[in-house]
Amino acid sequence: MRLPLFLVFYIFMAFLIGSCGRNSPRIVYEEDTIDEEETSDTTRIKVAELPVFFDSTDVLLHPVGWTVLEESRGLKLRSGSYSGADFVNSYSFGDEVEGDFNNVIFEKRDGRKTQLTDKKVTITSVTFLREFFYSTKRKYLLYKVRDKDTNNDNSLDLRDLESLYISTLEGTGFEKLSPEMHDFYEGKLISSFNRYYFSTQEDINKDGRFTKHDRLHYFYIAFDSSGYKVERYDPLAPIK
Repeated sequence: MRLPLFLVFYIFMAFLIGSCGRNSPRIVYEEDTIDEEETSDTTRIKVAELPVFFDSTDVLLHPVGWTVLEESRGLKLRSGSYSGADFVNSYSFGDEVEGDFNNVIFEKRDGRKTQLTDKKVTITSVTFLREFFYSTKRKYLLYKVRDKDTNNDNSLDLRDLESLYISTLEGTGFEKLSPEMHDFYEGKLISSFNRYYFSTQEDINKDGRFTKHDRLHYFYIAFDSSGYKVERYDPLAPIK
């Protein structure tokens, strides 16, 4: 069976990082070194992928990244000014968009457009929470985002910490849900409870790596007709 292209890419990147940087720290406790977005490089232009449409909604999503023009190879899509990898920006399937891009432009049916953020970020996935829309009548998107150069290598990539963000389907209210300097570990949607559970890792001993000496934290996002709230919980707490 032939694997989809985006799975091949992620398997390759995981192998590359695992083999080349297994002992490289995920966190360097210094100031970020990412410079302001370069505008003097005439080989780089900002581009948008073809739009993404989630069924039964009224908004188009345009993932935005950069393209690098090389004389011998033509246009090569990149995730942005902070990444050295060359690859297509995004892949959509069902209620998911995965890839590596820097922003999203939202377009309504009447042509009005809004931008998700003015922050320097790398977005690796967008998920439409359709089940919660059915139960609460509210439309939300969840994002996995790299928003800080945590290993101080002047690049926002797979070696940096990943955070969880949320916005409305129209791209408003873009907000970080996971704590600062925590790495998103895993998440799970429990539709019958109107909750999205997720866990994060914290580098407790400040060695820049995640090991058995560090800590997992547990949260859930509770959704209802009035909005949402993030709650911390401890599944290992003593039962009274």
